[in-house]
Order: sequence, then C-alpha cells, then structure tokens
Amino acid sequence: VPVDSFNYHVKHEVVQEITDALGGKGVRIEVSSRKDTGYNWQFRRAYQLVQNAGEFQRTDFNFKEVVLNIPVLNNKDWDGNTYNTGEESIFYITEAHEAFAINGLQFDSALLVNQEEQMNLVNRFTGSERYAKHVGLVYRHKERLSNLVDPDKITGYQFTMTLMEYNF
Repeated sequence: VPVDSFNYHVKHEVVQEITDALGGKGVRIEVSSRKDTGYNWQFRRAYQLVQNAGEFQRTDFNFKEVVLNIPVLNNKDWDGNTYNTGEESIFYITEAHEAFAINGLQFDSALLVNQEEQMNLVNRFTGSERYAKHVGLVYRHKERLSNLVDPDKITGYQFTMTLMEYNF
C-alpha cells in the first residue's frame, strides 16, 4: 500500500461567542486551510467549544466530545463520549501544569490529554491533544491504523497538527 503524505496550513479562528441550550458559554470556531503561505485561506467548516458543568465540550461534524474535564489534575480520567452514541472512550491527563515549547513558542503551563487508546496486533487507535493555558489547543496527534499484521495491507491514517502562531 503506498503511503500518501502531505502538509498544509490550518487556521482555527474564534468568530463568535455563544451560549448553548444548557447555558454553557463557549465559542464558534471557523476552520480554514491553505496549501502554503502563498495561497488564500479556504473555509472548511465550523465547530463549537463550550464550557458546561466543569467540562469543555467540542462539537465538530455533529459529534460532541468532552475534551477536557476540570479541575485539571494528573491522572484524571473521564469518558470523552459521554454525550454521543460512541462506545466509552477514556480520556486522561498525563501531564498537568507543565512547561511546554513548540515551534519556538514557550508556554509556562500546559497539559496533555491522551484519548481512546486501543492497541493490539491488528489495530492502533490513539490520540492526544496538548493545551496551553490562555491559548488553547497547541498540538494534536491522531492515529487510526488497521491490518498491522501485514505491512503491505495497513489501512487508515495518521495526522499531527502543531501550532505555528497565535494572536488574540
């Protein structure tokens, strides 16, 4: 199976403050992409991030996940699929309030959330997201690989997103 790899820029822009049906406060975020700096941004989709009852809930493609549970503590876990029909998916914090640097940007307080690990001889499904205080999501990695027993028949995808810059 040939491996296809590509890079592109993605912009997440907060465009509106919102209040959900339960009174949770949040934001609507628009996602745009481009091939490189010489290209124009193209709108791709929008999603919502809402803080409600000690949780940060992300609704993207009509799929709601609990991406963060407050207070932030090492080894804290929760079901990321609490509000959807997916199977239980345990999210857990492995690093809390740690210094973190990425692409020359320094953050004095960041946390790492690991998501839905399933690793066996056939599948490797993993995900992780790193959030920096006062900034938000700064790193995301996801793998969905199947047929691991035969390197010629592996299917699925991997992607990594890293923060390049931000402004308020």
